[in-house]
Amino acid sequence: MPINRPKIQRPRKIILRDPNTNLPRNPKVKNQTMAVSSSPRKAKKLQNGYMNEVAAAAALGLSVSTLQNRRSLGLPPEFEKWGGRIWYSPKSIQDFIES
Repeated sequence: MPINRPKIQRPRKIILRDPNTNLPRNPKVKNQTMAVSSSPRKAKKLQNGYMNEVAAAAALGLSVSTLQNRRSLGLPPEFEKWGGRIWYSPKSIQDFIES
């Protein structure tokens, strides 16, 4: 009498694709690189102490995406929007660190 054994689910194979051609990349080739944004966002701090979200995230020890999520939920630190850009005041950053 045969034994009924459950089928083993094997992990799915992940195929890395070249972002420019959408063709599968060869996993045996070591020097293949992924495309990187041509202009990565840089931390900026104004003379009055205001900083963009990249600089604020670095000052707080958070990732930029965490800071964006907190902003969308209305959580501190407080921010200001000037001309479509997000800026954090030094006071709001300091208050957030102290809380």
